[in-house]
Amino acid sequence: MGNYEVPVPEHWLLDEDSRTFTIVNSDAKSLRRDGQFQTTTVVTVFPFLGSPIGTSQMDLWLSLQRKWLERKGVKSAIERRLSLDGEPVICIGGRELGPMMRGEGTIPDTNVVSLDCVSANALNIAFIGEASDLQPFYTFVSQIRRHRDR
Repeated sequence: MGNYEVPVPEHWLLDEDSRTFTIVNSDAKSLRRDGQFQTTTVVTVFPFLGSPIGTSQMDLWLSLQRKWLERKGVKSAIERRLSLDGEPVICIGGRELGPMMRGEGTIPDTNVVSLDCVSANALNIAFIGEASDLQPFYTFVSQIRRHRDR
């Protein structure tokens, strides 16, 4: 994807076009029967449309994302700093789908997690799925590599 080599984990299906790279966990566990909305985990990787934000702007981006999540009713955001081949990555998100879906009547409650991640040099990575897939997602991000100039 662009200047990056993105691994596809075992049991994940790949869909790609010229701008995005999407993988879906095909090894979904049997859905719980607890009356809550659940989903198969989906990860989308795409390059920034504008200039890279650089390390100096990452904390500003994180602050804006925190405020957006607070407005959406997310009580405790999930934040994680990762490294992608030595490049800083920040992820933030939470269970905002639950508060957003409240009051919709026919839509059950959910604990689905969504994360938005940015790298300093031009990559955006989105996660939507079950909390049990977060650790494999963090491992996936850490395995992405930049192409080296030859």
